[in-house]
Amino acid sequence: MRRDKVVPLIRLKIVKEGAIRLPPSMSTLTANGAAYLARQRIGGMDREAFLVIALDSHRRPTSMTVAAIGGLTRAYVTPSEVYSIALAARAASIVVVHNHPSGDATATREDISVTQRLVEAGRLLGIPLMDHIILGDGEAYVSLRRKGVIR
Repeated sequence: MRRDKVVPLIRLKIVKEGAIRLPPSMSTLTANGAAYLARQRIGGMDREAFLVIALDSHRRPTSMTVAAIGGLTRAYVTPSEVYSIALAARAASIVVVHNHPSGDATATREDISVTQRLVEAGRLLGIPLMDHIILGDGEAYVSLRRKGVIR
């Protein structure tokens, strides 16, 4: 009995779940602005969450997507997950943000390793990673660009 192979037809669709109003002063996204936006979406979560902010060619945010939600100490993401979001959003560049539920915004070895892999993937795809922000308690955050991990 012969069975023909079937190839499913699919359609990718971006679905708007809501919106966050930007302050009038935020014409381009800075590290402080990225931390502000991310806190509106993942701030206060009791588990680690990894967020992708898509930017247009003028570094203005066009969308935010949660790429992963993990446990207390880790939200595992791969470059393919992050950049599939960036490609679907037609991003010119991206900023990624994740929280540390412990409240300590200090970058771990894993944070630095993920950042380096994302920088390389972005270089290959032509969608640069502009920054990786780690949120801590209150208003505390760390910019891995400012720390020199991203050049």
